Amino acid sequence: MKTLFRNLKILLLCIVAIALISLLSAAVIYLFVAGISNQWIWSSIILFVFIIVTWFLKWRVDWKHGGIIILVITAFFGSMADMRGNQIYNEPIRLFYRDLGKFEVLTQSTTINGTTGTNYYFNIINASGHVVKHILIVEVIIFRFFEYLILYAIVLSILVPFFKLIRKIGRRIDID
Repeated sequence: MKTLFRNLKILLLCIVAIALISLLSAAVIYLFVAGISNQWIWSSIILFVFIIVTWFLKWRVDWKHGGIIILVITAFFGSMADMRGNQIYNEPIRLFYRDLGKFEVLTQSTTINGTTGTNYYFNIINASGHVVKHILIVEVIIFRFFEYLILYAIVLSILVPFFKLIRKIGRRIDID
């Protein structure tokens, strides 16, 4: 009888694990599909992941220990995942090229043999509707990398004093 209950517990644990993995997989697929159609999804996810990772590492992360590594890794993955950007992240590009014309991001999705690919085209269009400049995706990725570096350096600068305060309070509680 003990063996039966133990095997049922293992079976139940396996079913729960499969259900959780399935839900997590469905959520990732949904976020990926939503990220293609909604320009705010990727930037929000990357910001959320950065804050969560730094929060869980709050006992060790500051500018001297690990903060820069997390910052660079997040900026790299952010620049790869969020190539399209959104109105806020695209504003510096728009301001840089404002003398040439209007900044526009075109999205083209293509399906071949059941696989869908999405291409982004960054163009500067003059008043008559002609493309004056086509901005290469490599330029946008490099720009996004530095943009994420600056943004997350600001976020980390805001979080580090809170982490120091939490560590200080934690040490006082341990002493008492």
